[in-house]
Amino acid sequence: MPVRHQHSPPPVADPLANLIVPIVTVTVIDQRGRLLLFKREKPGQLFENHWEVVGGRIEFGETSAEAAQRELWEEAGISAKPEFVTVLEHVGRRSVVVPASYHRIMFVYVAVVDNPKVVKTEHHHYRWLPVDNLPGKIIPFNREAIYYTLVHIKQHPKGQLPLFAEYAFSRRLTLLKPAAENEDLGDEHEQLSLLA
Repeated sequence: MPVRHQHSPPPVADPLANLIVPIVTVTVIDQRGRLLLFKREKPGQLFENHWEVVGGRIEFGETSAEAAQRELWEEAGISAKPEFVTVLEHVGRRSVVVPASYHRIMFVYVAVVDNPKVVKTEHHHYRWLPVDNLPGKIIPFNREAIYYTLVHIKQHPKGQLPLFAEYAFSRRLTLLKPAAENEDLGDEHEQLSLLA
């Protein structure tokens, strides 16, 4: 039975519409506890101008672990062996943030790195940010992956109990409380807050 929603996502281009697409994400965290985010600049496509973690499609013939390592090198120029965290699935017909034609199976990885030097290859903008001061405009499914990763490595934002990503995503434990304007990021910075 189709799931009905009160709000429809905005019409945007999805080159992978009507396909089940296996992807990887790699949440990169340095020894200072900062998280690496890239600005998504794909005009007219889903989540344009949102921040995102390293990630991409799994190519035919490669494992998710190989894809995670490849994407980490291609997108950030970082050579590391990411650690597996979990698998998440996102189906558009059950979502208000993507069209019904969207279907991704996400293999979530984490890479904790020592003083890495980021080599920008696929993105024009990136930032290292503390986990308790992330921008609000992060791709929702990436935000969920970040939560799972923080639980996995037992690194929780200040003042927070261990995060449970399934609760965070569905019940809106999100980074949605406006805090201060940050000129470097070009959008509102926000703090973790539990919204009822």
